[in-house]
Amino acid sequence: TSDLILNRQLPPTSGFSDILQNVGKTENNGFEISLDAIPIKAGDFTWRTNINWSKVNQEVVSLTSGVERITIASGFSSVQVIAEPGKPFQLSAIPYLKDEATGRPIIDPNTGRRQAGAVESFGSVLADWTGGWVNNFSYKGFNLSATIDARWGGVMKSATVEDLQQQGLVTETLRNREGSFIDTAGVLDNGDGTFRDNDVPLLNAEDFWANSLDGGGGNVSEPYIFDASFVKFRELAISYTFNSKQLGDNFLRGLTVGIEGRNLALLYSKVPHIDPEASLFGSGADGFGIERASVPSTRSVGFNVRLTF
Repeated sequence: TSDLILNRQLPPTSGFSDILQNVGKTENNGFEISLDAIPIKAGDFTWRTNINWSKVNQEVVSLTSGVERITIASGFSSVQVIAEPGKPFQLSAIPYLKDEATGRPIIDPNTGRRQAGAVESFGSVLADWTGGWVNNFSYKGFNLSATIDARWGGVMKSATVEDLQQQGLVTETLRNREGSFIDTAGVLDNGDGTFRDNDVPLLNAEDFWANSLDGGGGNVSEPYIFDASFVKFRELAISYTFNSKQLGDNFLRGLTVGIEGRNLALLYSKVPHIDPEASLFGSGADGFGIERASVPSTRSVGFNVRLTF
């Protein structure tokens, strides 16, 4: 894909927020598989099924001359969606300062809080693959259809989860509220290149959730970045079609009544408390992979009548 036209962010000192610009080239390739089958057809009963699976690989081939990386979208706490040559769109954020040997966060011995590290990429914001499964069951005039779809792979940062935890509004923040609180996941630097288990207490549980998890004010986003995979029960519809004998001799040639629901259930997700499809920038924006106080997908139930004259 040439002519990669995006809203490129500008420095605040320019007096403008962004500029629509041709920033480079990307390469997209992939494939899609669709399988249709009728597993059962017996008398008046028929079961039809369709399975769809697709995978798209994206890579930024090049950027405008002299530009090594471009910010596609920016959220909060130094979180950015960036484009770099040789990679798909990446989520860039601040992790914890860690012991390289174990990957455990290094604790500040004076406060008991975790510390901020240097900005790094947490992976692609794009899905590895998407898929769907549609089943249709019919018996005489009755028809039932159900749709399940999935998105697998990619990462996202949830500022909603961050706010909920920092304000103590979710169940995981109940631990040790009334007692001492030591971050046992962290380590202390012995000063000689070795580390030991942390034994420095925080002020309380609130200090852990509100201050330590973001690196003691270091804008750390690591604990709020999740695998964006999900499986949803997307749609269920039930209908009945009256035959000509039931309708009798009148002006109606056909009548179908039904009820249907959409976005009925989130069957699997690694992102707690929110809809993993949510985005700070909206579905039509260039940015994705960042969520903040976003409205989840609306569950809807409707009734329909179709008349044929």
